[in-house]
Amino acid sequence: MPAAVDAVAPLTLLDRALSALEWDLSGSHRVNVAGDGFRHRLGRSAGFLYVLSGSVEFRADSPSWVAVQRGDLVVSTLEGDREVRSTSGGVVVDVSFAAASAHPLARASLPATLVVPDFARDEPSMVALIEDLQCGWRTAGNARRAGDAVICSRIATTIASAAVRLWSERGCAPPTWLGSVEDPRIARVIASVHADLARGWTVSELARVATMSRSGFAAHFRETVGLTPLQYVAEARVSEGMTLLGDAAASVAEVAHRVGYGSEPGFTRAFRRRIGISPARWRTAQIEASRLSAAAAHR
Repeated sequence: MPAAVDAVAPLTLLDRALSALEWDLSGSHRVNVAGDGFRHRLGRSAGFLYVLSGSVEFRADSPSWVAVQRGDLVVSTLEGDREVRSTSGGVVVDVSFAAASAHPLARASLPATLVVPDFARDEPSMVALIEDLQCGWRTAGNARRAGDAVICSRIATTIASAAVRLWSERGCAPPTWLGSVEDPRIARVIASVHADLARGWTVSELARVATMSRSGFAAHFRETVGLTPLQYVAEARVSEGMTLLGDAAASVAEVAHRVGYGSEPGFTRAFRRRIGISPARWRTAQIEASRLSAAAAHR
């Protein structure tokens, strides 16, 4: 049983970081990774992979494969091509998140991929949630229940948060990963950027928000967040653009304008640099991935 929590105890930096984590679930299904050389593309969404049995190899937007086995969990915090393959066979649970649904402060402070070995050993209650995470897709008549999307998203966020906590407790996290949560000046800048993404932010304007000199702010921001201030602005715009592209009624040009690009080509160039494909192709791929995920869940 977890230790009792004092409701009035001050929040730790880890508490504050975990409170910023929130993902919207877009799909959950089991994948049988069978036979030598079997490869399965999981899609481009963020999400997590839990190994139910056997051993497999996983990679997310990388040429390198990571070996994981029964009881291990891998969290992908950013969108990118995710694949799984096997040399001996295994079964995994693949959970995908809606585009860019995590809090931007959390995305800035976490690496793209977190590998948590022996997750089942330390978080057995979370494993039970993973195994039952069917989101109403296997109810009588395969009908979804009202509230499934909200409830299952909260369950998925809880599992991912437990993985981040365990990753941090084991000393796997870099020493500065909580810096952007701890520093009120950086937090203020990040909040200002996301409150007004369409504004033509400059480093000088961001430095004024942080009440720091331009050069001092630029160096401190990069050291704390891992990106330059304008790289972070571009990342935030593309991430928000991915969310807005989920609205089929919004054109790419409209999305570009809403996130601060004066033209569709400018947004498309930034999007392609970050994601690897154009916004229009990415939107089409997401629609197809959702269709395939729903079809797999109903089998």
